[in-house]
Amino acid sequence: MFSIAISSIIVPLLYTAVHHWLMVLIPLVIYSFTSTLMKPPVNAPIASTAPREKRATLFGILDAILTIPAILGPLIGGYVIELYGYRSLFMITAFLGIISFISIRL
Repeated sequence: MFSIAISSIIVPLLYTAVHHWLMVLIPLVIYSFTSTLMKPPVNAPIASTAPREKRATLFGILDAILTIPAILGPLIGGYVIELYGYRSLFMITAFLGIISFISIRL
């Protein structure tokens, strides 16, 4: 929960405060760290419940599923940036992060 809150709410808000290209490093490092923390809990259900002979296939499917946002995100983000600018994109991202976090907590 900590990683989700930081990477999907706090980091986008930090990006809205960036006024110099070097400042991008701060939210980028924080995001990278928190994203790394999310990997084990995502993989744990497969590792602990899947039959040994199907684990590799299931990990591959999981990685494929997690790649879809990485493909669509830049397309959607570029469109939002074109229309409204960078800060708006990160505000939208933070808003969606808050909604996601609340729905996970329910």
